[in-house]
Amino acid sequence: MYVDCSGQFFDDFLKAIKLNDVAVNWPAVAAQPDSILSRINNGGHQFDDYLAKLLSAAKGYHTWQEINALPRHEVSGPGVDPPVVAWTYQTLQDLTPVLSTIGLMTDHKEGIPRTSYRGVIWFRFNGYRVLFRPHDWAKQFLEPIS
Repeated sequence: MYVDCSGQFFDDFLKAIKLNDVAVNWPAVAAQPDSILSRINNGGHQFDDYLAKLLSAAKGYHTWQEINALPRHEVSGPGVDPPVVAWTYQTLQDLTPVLSTIGLMTDHKEGIPRTSYRGVIWFRFNGYRVLFRPHDWAKQFLEPIS
């Protein structure tokens, strides 16, 4: 199935993106012990396991406004993970106005936010790693598949 969006979000979200002009040696980055790539890949860990740990460890907040009101957190240096905070949204109708308020992409495809992984939207804000997670995140990431 082909869907043409006719560039409806180009000006809002993509126009300012600049193609990377710096070569990155990804294998070397992944080999660094403090690299997020090494933490995800070492020992056969899968991204879902890594994300499940982040989701479980995140300090939960009831509203985006509570996260927005947190004092700015200064990250102390390379290899130091920022604090993880999360807001659990119930429906896409709850999520969309919040995404709009903070300037993130608001469209959905097949009931999933466009910029998410399995419904989880992940971004940095004021020195925090912020996760917007769906109401059923624990079932998706923590319960064994039968």
